[in-house]
Order: sequence, then structure tokens, then C-alpha cells
Amino acid sequence: MSITVAIEALPTNTFEFYCYEVEQSFSDYTSYEAAKIAATAHQQECDTCSHGVCVSAQVDVDESVNLSNRNAQIVFQAMGLSLGEEDWTGNLPAETVLGAALLALANDKILDNPVSPISEATHAGGVFFVEGFTDEDVRLRLQWIADLATEAMNLGRSITWG
Repeated sequence: MSITVAIEALPTNTFEFYCYEVEQSFSDYTSYEAAKIAATAHQQECDTCSHGVCVSAQVDVDESVNLSNRNAQIVFQAMGLSLGEEDWTGNLPAETVLGAALLALANDKILDNPVSPISEATHAGGVFFVEGFTDEDVRLRLQWIADLATEAMNLGRSITWG
């Protein structure tokens, strides 16, 4: 599972469909129904379109950072922010997120106990390997979020996650 941290997006009142087989987006339909009709026609004509197509509304901005649940929790803790009590969704003003990311980046040491590059862990009687996560890893993700928040501020938008 993962958490996507994104700039608040607004609908454009246009729709698109995406064919996963040919990896192509077909856009600028003025209604969901028109996009669905075009998608169905595409599926009938496309020899490789066995997995179907996805119809969706277009948004004006599509910039995000995707983090694993564990990494999102570590990064948000480093910023002094909460992902949310139960569902790990939320939003904050871009200025708040940018300030938190920059303060976290200013710390000499972010993680109290970095996870070594590969370590073994025992869970329910089995052994599995945990990928490492160092201060540098956290700094990289904090910088991504700071860049995202800066762009959101320029657009006058908030930061959302879930």
C-alpha cells in the first residue's frame, strides 16, 4: 500500500480514457458518457485491448509524490505532521507543509534509528527482509515534498494525501 501526497487538483470539465495496452490517453471529451462511448468503440477496434480502458475526469494539475505507508509515516513524523488518525488522508495549506519540510531538512540528524540497507526481521514466526531507510532517503523525500509544496503555493493550492 502507499500514500500519495499531491497538489490539490481541480476538475477541468473534460474526460479522457486510457488504453493500458497501447499506453495511450484519448482526451478532451466533454462528458463522461462521451468518453465511455469512445472507450467502448476503441475496445472493439483495438486488437490488443484485452484489459479494458479507464475513463476518468481530467484535472488541471497532476503532480504528486508516492510513498510506501512506512516511508510516508517516517517522512510525516520528521516534518512533525500527522497522516491522520485512522485513514491516513488529509490536507494542509501548502505553506504549512513547505515550512515543516524545510525545518525537517534543516536538522542534522532526522532518524533516531536508521534501518540498515538490508536487515532481517521476524514476524509471526517467519523471517523477512526489510529494505533500509537512511537520513539521506528521508531527505530526498522531504525535498520532493518541499518542491511539491512550493509548486502548490505558486498555484494557490493546498497539499492533499491519501
